[in-house]
Order: sequence, then structure tokens, then C-alpha cells
Amino acid sequence: MRHGQTNEHESKTIHISKLSKLSKNGIESVKKKMETLKHLNIRYIYSSPYARSIETSRIIANIMKLNIITYLELSDVAKGVLY
Repeated sequence: MRHGQTNEHESKTIHISKLSKLSKNGIESVKKKMETLKHLNIRYIYSSPYARSIETSRIIANIMKLNIITYLELSDVAKGVLY
């Protein structure tokens, strides 16, 4: 699952930060998505170290009663060029 929506996404700001947090809508959308997925046999949660990913993973971990495994390798490598 991709991380939930951040405040920057909602304001259409092109500011990518490792510290971006989920917006209220982002938190609610993750919880809603988990309602449809919680019946699955999810055994592991892998996350990048970015705040938005950790926050998303914590919501999932609380619902599924699982630990989070953080991998630096899951971080964005290239952000691309805006035209």
C-alpha cells in the first residue's frame, strides 16, 4: 500500500520532504482501506523511513497487531524533473 495523503498533497504543493505527515484525510483513507484489507493474512509491514510512510504503517500495524520493518532501501531514489 502506498502512504496516505499528506498536507502537501492536499494543498497541491510540490514539496517533497522526509518529514511530511499525513493529513486528516490521509489518516482516514488509510483506516478505510484497512477495513477492506484486514481480513487478509498480512504478516509483515515494510516501510521506508519517511514520516508519511511510518505514520501509514503505524495505522496498519495497530489494526493488524504487527510490527513495522523499516528499510532505507525503500526510500525514493530519484525525484525526477518538473517541467
